[in-house]
Amino acid sequence: MRVNIHKMPQLEQRISINYHLKPLDAEGLAAYIKFRMIRAGCTKPVFKDEAYKKILQYTSGVPRKINNICDMSLLVGFSSKKDAIDADTIDRVADELTNKI
Repeated sequence: MRVNIHKMPQLEQRISINYHLKPLDAEGLAAYIKFRMIRAGCTKPVFKDEAYKKILQYTSGVPRKINNICDMSLLVGFSSKKDAIDADTIDRVADELTNKI
C-alpha cells in the first residue's frame, strides 16, 4: 500500500505517521471488542465466547474487518431482538459480508 501512497503526493503530504497494525490473536481480538463496547457505553457482555472464535475465523484478526463484522452483527442482533451475539449471528453476517470484510 505504501507504494500506492507514493504515487499520490497530495495524499502522502497529509499523512504524518505511518503504522501497520498486525492481526490480533484470539485474546487480543476479544480484548479489542470488549474495549470498544465499553468505550461505546455498553455495560454488559454482548458477544458470546463462541462469537469471538467465529469473528477471528472470518477476519483473521484484522481490526478493520473486525469492526465491519461486529458493526453488522450488532445491527442484526438488535433487529432480531437478541440479548447477545452468538456464533450463528456471526455466520449469518459473514455470509452477507462475503468479499466485503
